[in-house]
Amino acid sequence: MSDTNAHRFTIAWTLALVAVAVIAITGWMLVDSTLVLQREAATVTRIVGEQRTHIDTLQDTARAVGRAEDALAARTNVARALEALEPFEAVHRRLVAGDPLAGDAARIRAEMRPTADTLDRHGAAVSSSLAVLASAVEELPPGASGPEVTAALADEVAEVELAEERYQRALGDLSAEYDALAATRVEEARGIDRSMLLATLALLAIEAVLVFRPVTRRMRETAERRQRAAEDERQRAAAQLQELARHDHLTGLANRMAFRDRLDHATATAERTGKRLAVMFLDLDKFKDINDSYGHDAGDELLIAVAERLQSVARRGDTIARFGGDEFVVLLESLDGPDGAAAAAAKILETMSEPFEVAGRQLRVTTSIGVSLYPDDALVADDLLRFADSAMYQAKGAGRDTFQFSTPELRAVNVRRARLVSELRSAVAMQRLRLAYQPQVSVETGELVGVEAFVRWVRPDGTEVRAGDFIEVLEDTDLMTPLGAWVLEEACRQNVAWQADGVPPIRMAINLSAQQFRQLGLTSTIAAALEGSGMDPDLLELELTERSLVQDPEASAATLQLLKGLGVRIAIDDFGTGYSSLTYLKTFPIDVLKIDGSFVHRLDRDGEDARAVPGAIAGLARHLGMATTAEGVESAAQLELLRELGCDRAQGYFIGRPLDPGEVPAFARQAALRSSLPTAPSSPASEPV
Repeated sequence: MSDTNAHRFTIAWTLALVAVAVIAITGWMLVDSTLVLQREAATVTRIVGEQRTHIDTLQDTARAVGRAEDALAARTNVARALEALEPFEAVHRRLVAGDPLAGDAARIRAEMRPTADTLDRHGAAVSSSLAVLASAVEELPPGASGPEVTAALADEVAEVELAEERYQRALGDLSAEYDALAATRVEEARGIDRSMLLATLALLAIEAVLVFRPVTRRMRETAERRQRAAEDERQRAAAQLQELARHDHLTGLANRMAFRDRLDHATATAERTGKRLAVMFLDLDKFKDINDSYGHDAGDELLIAVAERLQSVARRGDTIARFGGDEFVVLLESLDGPDGAAAAAAKILETMSEPFEVAGRQLRVTTSIGVSLYPDDALVADDLLRFADSAMYQAKGAGRDTFQFSTPELRAVNVRRARLVSELRSAVAMQRLRLAYQPQVSVETGELVGVEAFVRWVRPDGTEVRAGDFIEVLEDTDLMTPLGAWVLEEACRQNVAWQADGVPPIRMAINLSAQQFRQLGLTSTIAAALEGSGMDPDLLELELTERSLVQDPEASAATLQLLKGLGVRIAIDDFGTGYSSLTYLKTFPIDVLKIDGSFVHRLDRDGEDARAVPGAIAGLARHLGMATTAEGVESAAQLELLRELGCDRAQGYFIGRPLDPGEVPAFARQAALRSSLPTAPSSPASEPV
């Protein structure tokens, strides 16, 4: 080869090398830009998934504000919403302005700026609407009830929900744009890549320089690995979003959607194999009391612990899900009969009987379980769940901490119960409940010294529903707290109205359920009722059962001290039928012991033995500086025996039936007239007063 040809060859070879290098570098840059876009899409998908979780939390807390039971609960919930707003805004800033850790991969691309501006505008709307809601909550009156809170905050809550929904849609639009752009760029890159590949092969064939082939191959393999890695990252992010959509974010258990899918599959399998399966519906007993007493963080901690215990006793292949709140559902597959389901339910009750360590306290929590069987009770998932739910309510009605299988009779009972709950909600909303007042008189003088308030429910057709038929049902609903507040307000107002009508000051006794007693806002509710009515706190007597006090003695003592700080009196109802612990009587600030009617009924029937318990209670009360009230007095002889035993007050149908508010002044005048008779202090009444 001549020098000229060699020179030409060198030039051609060099130009070919340059051309190959340009093609290779251009291809690498194109692939790299595509990979960068893929990483951006994966990063944005991951951040969008994280932001959806924050939005869900904001939606839940905003709705909780709108459904708050009182103003205090609304303030608590709005505080939680504002806490949840901070991570939401932080993620939003990362999404729009970029992530310092992820670099520009987290910043929205320039061609998507209109979508970014829309997202930013909706994000600002979420923050501002929550601020407006918080201001509205601060303006609520301290004593506002649940319905008042709901009505007052309806517009603000709706505005928050609208802003959050728009933000959700904007997130979806952003994610969709990234996916579409990434797909387009990948296709473009593939087309150009094919063209450059052909050019490279042609140059290599002409040049016949094999050294470039391995170099090109290595570059391609590296690019493909990076592309696969980016695609894998995007798929992992998508799988993570799918996982979040099918699992409970608090406990990690399957959620309602995942459980339904599993149940549908299990019933189809059971139909083929001829095996049975069972659905167990679990509800923690009085879980609302724990939330009210110790706060929602403690409640969440308890739910996580319950989920862990359920998983510890589950068989391999069983499905455990949380449906929401304190409701858990267990699917048992491949059963031979109901005995297997009964054994599993008993095992759950046993493991739940051990105390839970929650918020630094030892808490004992029980659960009620309803069980339905396939194919014995139902063939489809909806019916299996519904019948298990009904059986669970029957277990609660049977005393809680037990399990019940679904039966036609139980389902009929629960249909009636559901109808009663529906009517009760309507009665509360339509203000069909009223108060009646049973007189309490001095055993010595016969004077009216107090009344006990009772709730009465009159249906639209004029029939009256007995309290015993609906109070227990009421305690299992969310109506107890607002109804309890109404009873306090109405009774205090009525007491002051009687005094304006000339009735001497008398004590107003009101029963507090265990649920009310553990309510966080109880003291504020009572203080608001006293302040709103102007009633003397010393005239308010709050009746509690021993059981409600001893469930958590430390917390009970603290609550009682707060109540005593208001100046009210505390009475133990049905004393002698429960724990009757002297230790608690000395520890708790008790003013009155109420002798249960079961002891009073036997006074004039069973001789001296029947007087032992009432006499002991009266003596104990005097020794501890407490007063006594006897319930269920039905005869003059019983009243006289109570006087001899040193009882202070008495009530019952011999004294007087529960009266309408307008009847109390006349009763007070009649009782005062009788007490003024010379023989009144030493002679039992000859007829009901």
